[in-house]
Amino acid sequence: MSFKHWVLAGALSVAGQGCATTGSAGGQEQSDFQKSGEVVVTTGGTSGSASFDARRVVGPNVNVSRRDDGSWAGPVNGQFYSFTMTPGRIAAANFTLSYEETPTGVTMNGYIQGRMFRFEVNDTQLVVRTASGRSLTLPRYSAQEFGQSGNVKFLGEASQQNPPMPQLAFALLGAFGG
Repeated sequence: MSFKHWVLAGALSVAGQGCATTGSAGGQEQSDFQKSGEVVVTTGGTSGSASFDARRVVGPNVNVSRRDDGSWAGPVNGQFYSFTMTPGRIAAANFTLSYEETPTGVTMNGYIQGRMFRFEVNDTQLVVRTASGRSLTLPRYSAQEFGQSGNVKFLGEASQQNPPMPQLAFALLGAFGG
């Protein structure tokens, strides 16, 4: 084997080892993810989902992780963000979200890339207004389902009266495509 092949084989070996041990932005290993909640959307001819645990939110449109300092970082709908958290507020460059937890649920309002969005989850309905133009109001049919056909499902911790934040916010943005 030539020197060039040895170097290439060594580089591939190191790259493979790096991929096997690379964790998320928060230092949590990828294999440590244990889904505790999920939002599943099947309405309007489209579908989407995002699941979460205490440190990560993952789905086709979101992969956000909590860092050791309590901040969150990762891509949401194709754009990378480094989020800071304060009570009732999530902020990053070109992103802001304010949320209010009430006895009947949670209301979230914000801007992503300069466009407004809103999510309202309560004991009677789910209201969705996304930056991409999606707008729907679905009645709650059970603790976990909104819409007559179960168009939107909140599973696990997502179905709690006041689900974990910011996980629910990131899951909704990922599941509905922002």
